[in-house]
Amino acid sequence: MNQVQLAVGVDSAARATQFIETMRGIPALCPQGRALGKYPFRLTTGPARGLGDEDVTLHMTVSLPHGYDPLELDTGFTRVGGLVILFYGTSEQVSRYLPLALASARSALAGTVPGV
Repeated sequence: MNQVQLAVGVDSAARATQFIETMRGIPALCPQGRALGKYPFRLTTGPARGLGDEDVTLHMTVSLPHGYDPLELDTGFTRVGGLVILFYGTSEQVSRYLPLALASARSALAGTVPGV
């Protein structure tokens, strides 16, 4: 993965919340706690980034074979007024690019989306 995946939409906070709730159910589908049946993983609530009215993040850590750093992914969304930015990527990518994406979306959509 070489870039954070972003999607920008209007009036999709309910769908974003539903997606996050589905993601939260993954551990129940893998009771042994292993991705692909062999890599241990944890799913926790990620840090709030404070970028919008609503900011929900799930943080997944997957332990890889000896010699490799764990894979850490963040999945979530930030809502600012009627603008919703969905995101998925490594923690470092999300921390770096999500604020830039939010600033870009705000400037492009200011005055056309309620609350932006």
